[in-house]
Amino acid sequence: AAATLTALLLLAGAGLAGIVHWAAGLSYASSFVATAPGGIAEMAITAKVLALDPPTVTAFQAVRLVLIVLGVRLLLRLTLRLGWVKEAAAVHPTRTSPP
Repeated sequence: AAATLTALLLLAGAGLAGIVHWAAGLSYASSFVATAPGGIAEMAITAKVLALDPPTVTAFQAVRLVLIVLGVRLLLRLTLRLGWVKEAAAVHPTRTSPP
């Protein structure tokens, strides 16, 4: 199962890199590193070592991080609404009215 998921994620990353390559006009290698999951610093170093475009890779990675941070809340709300996960009692403790 892990190998299948890894292969699917690699294919999705390659597809996203292809879209960025086509839309932004970057080299495919720069697009692949720019859209690859990983730390911003690590991807920037990788881009520099591979003689790609470190500023563009860093910008894509920063935007990716912001989208993830903003998207997680929306994704959580969606999964709660669809019933895929149940809300824990600790998230919203029972409120008592003041005496």
